[in-house]
Amino acid sequence: MMRLLAAITLILLGLTLSAPGIARSGSGTYSVASGSYEARLPAGWDGRTPLPLLVFFHGYRQRG
Repeated sequence: MMRLLAAITLILLGLTLSAPGIARSGSGTYSVASGSYEARLPAGWDGRTPLPLLVFFHGYRQRG
């Protein structure tokens, strides 16, 4: 149990030390190293009210 706890702690610590991403604002298509992604904000959003994040993985180049 202690090894599992230590492993989880190290993983979480590693996540906090990862490089920060580039801040983007607004809806649009953004390029990344291996492709692109789309970001959409709700119409009428005031820019201050917290929003939940929805991520959709569509299985690009998926097999099987």
